[in-house]
Amino acid sequence: MSSPVLTEELREAHRSLSEVDLRFREYASASPQLLSYAEFRVPESYREMLSFRLQPWPTFIDRHKREEIARVSVAVSDLVKSVPHRVFGGDPVAVSRFYGLASPEEAEDLLSEPNGIAEIVARGDLIATADGFKCIEFNFATRLGGWESTILSSLHLSSPAIIRFLQQEGIRPAVTPTTRCFFRHILEEVERRGLARGVGVNIAFAFHERLARTPIIIQGVARLGAEWDQVCRETGRQGKGRLLAATWQELSPGSSGQGLSCRGLPVHAVVEQTTEPVPEPVYRCFKEGGTCLFNTPVTTILTSKMNVALLSEHEGSGRFSPEEREVIRRHIPWSRRVVRDTVDFRGETAYLPDLLAARKEDMVLKEAQNLGGKGVAVGRFTAADRWADLCRSALENGEWIVQEYLESTSYLFQSGDHGCTPHNVIWGPFVFGSTYAGLILRMQSKAVPGVVNLSQTATEGVVFEV
Repeated sequence: MSSPVLTEELREAHRSLSEVDLRFREYASASPQLLSYAEFRVPESYREMLSFRLQPWPTFIDRHKREEIARVSVAVSDLVKSVPHRVFGGDPVAVSRFYGLASPEEAEDLLSEPNGIAEIVARGDLIATADGFKCIEFNFATRLGGWESTILSSLHLSSPAIIRFLQQEGIRPAVTPTTRCFFRHILEEVERRGLARGVGVNIAFAFHERLARTPIIIQGVARLGAEWDQVCRETGRQGKGRLLAATWQELSPGSSGQGLSCRGLPVHAVVEQTTEPVPEPVYRCFKEGGTCLFNTPVTTILTSKMNVALLSEHEGSGRFSPEEREVIRRHIPWSRRVVRDTVDFRGETAYLPDLLAARKEDMVLKEAQNLGGKGVAVGRFTAADRWADLCRSALENGEWIVQEYLESTSYLFQSGDHGCTPHNVIWGPFVFGSTYAGLILRMQSKAVPGVVNLSQTATEGVVFEV
């Protein structure tokens, strides 16, 4: 007998992910253990690593859905990364002016090879809509949340109620291990550059000096060691090297002038974990081929939400191939820079400031360089006077974009202390270089208006592959 909370719309949404996912919703919505948040116990040893409230119900996707998410996320990531060259022709003057860099010389330095774009680490934000997945933004940084897929999956697989379901189904779900994918990505880059022939690969995680020696960081890097060991075993690498929690100040050019060292050890790859600028000696070492750097300062350009707006604006442009234009049409929502200009919106030509006022319910304002849901205003959930003020500020500032409001497909998840409700979901696929590297979800009850935000009421969820 089907659960009364599973409407036909919800059933179709979950069936589109997998038949297993639909059966799990039927099972979970009738399970006292899975309806109670208190039953989802996180061991004390894991708590310091998990920043946000976890979603007790996993999501199950089949091979076809995984392939769709991977295809969309890689295609959109590649397009966003191409914007500085495809839209501006790589012209340092135009790039510097558009992205607000200090000078054309800085733009030229950021874009000249090696620039780190091909191997950059990113995570997208996708919304599943009635018209398929739409990418609302792509974030290029190594400090993004959601890497802990292996940890989250192990917590779910230790739940007695979930164990019973899996046994009934006779399935052993898999998960794309994002952290291990990252270590493989690092190894490939180190080997491609010929930086560690016949020796162990040492990886330095660069933290702010206030954090590098704290217990939470030391323990966190130590935990990564288990993932690193497994990757070394899987790749048959002899001499695994070491993972180091370091500060920028501890990374210095080697005595021979080539490569970096940290506490007497050669460093083959650096992973930035701080908002502090990459020091010039470290950046020069990367530019001269002495080390790998994830991510490079070119993220200043790529992480701007302006890039999504530029893709939308150039949907019919000859700068992109017919196949690329189709990706933009299908997976980039209507987006524009907030400027005093005429735009087309859903077959209507209008002056953008007037459109913002007249179609408030259909619009979302976003500050181009903000992350984590900050600097975002959803028109239909924003008071009229506040919306008018934001529109005026955005037009004066020149660093905002506007996107069409997208209605997320509803999915059923555990909610509050006890129960379940339909949720909006943000799908967060990781892309390392041009390789799909796993998925994390953020979900928030539809009863809560506004942006899906982990710092408020949203929860973080794991995805199993079946």
